[in-house]
Amino acid sequence: MGSPRSRLFALAGFLALAACSAGGNGSAVVSPSPTASAASPTPSASATPAGCKLPVASGDAPTDGNPAHGQAGSGGFLTLPGAAFSKDAQSLAAYDSAAAKWLPVPRAWISPDGTHFAWPENRAAAGPVTGIIHVVEVASGADKPVIVPAPSMPVSYEAGGIFITRIVPNSDAPPQGLSKIDPGNGSFKQVVADGNWTALGGGFAFGGDVDSTVAPPPANGPGAFYNRIRKLDLNTGAITPVQSYPGSSVRVFGTLGPTPIVGVQTPAGRFQVQVPAVIYDQPSSQSDPTEPIVVDGTTVWFSGHQGIFRWDGSGQLSAPISVPLALAIPAGACR
Repeated sequence: MGSPRSRLFALAGFLALAACSAGGNGSAVVSPSPTASAASPTPSASATPAGCKLPVASGDAPTDGNPAHGQAGSGGFLTLPGAAFSKDAQSLAAYDSAAAKWLPVPRAWISPDGTHFAWPENRAAAGPVTGIIHVVEVASGADKPVIVPAPSMPVSYEAGGIFITRIVPNSDAPPQGLSKIDPGNGSFKQVVADGNWTALGGGFAFGGDVDSTVAPPPANGPGAFYNRIRKLDLNTGAITPVQSYPGSSVRVFGTLGPTPIVGVQTPAGRFQVQVPAVIYDQPSSQSDPTEPIVVDGTTVWFSGHQGIFRWDGSGQLSAPISVPLALAIPAGACR
């Protein structure tokens, strides 16, 4: 699966490419801690049931809205406790528990109530072109296309609307900006024109950029390696730095409310997960936890190479739970 640094960003690049092929001043500088420590966030939801089935998708599942654009049927359900895995011939990229149905998009592109999902259509043409975000009703399959000013992809389908980011189709350019569309009336509102925003939570969007006042990340260019995390207030549009990581590559995996969950490739060759305390700290390897993640009450599930990681909201990540997939992705809540 390539170098540790490339693995850290592989999923974000994969989702951006799927969409493409679908037709601040000042900062708090904190060096990554080399010593793991406990963390105790307090998510406002119930705990994962002691006995449940976790939907797990394969890394080659279709994610662009078209079930034919990828390998269907490789994923399935992981029964816990016991960790028995059974394939489901209907499996796709994410499982909508409200509809008891697999869908061909990342879980973040599904509405919180499970009734709709979004997918992007981006057309190639000379000169400026618009983009289309399709809003699909899960029960009926009815598809409502919403035209947006530029080629775009969803970031997150929230109760208040679908947040999208601009892309350059068929390129390695990182997504930029953040806007919101109303899936009901199709209205469009730009939140911010620039910046890379990858996760939403607690009224904020989070993403990475380069802090030029500290040691740079190991590499720049395609893949957009960042050494600082920033947050965007979705109500005011104000952008503030959260933390800088001198000499490291960082990415926001997701959020626990207003707290970002961050993956850090350190200069010392270690990989960490921080929330913000370090809950995973090991020499970088193919077996590191990665994104996408699923926040499931007080539990967070992480993707991994032939395994799924679980964090119960305190202490350290679990040892990986074995799943016979090259890349195992939590595809929904464990129920």
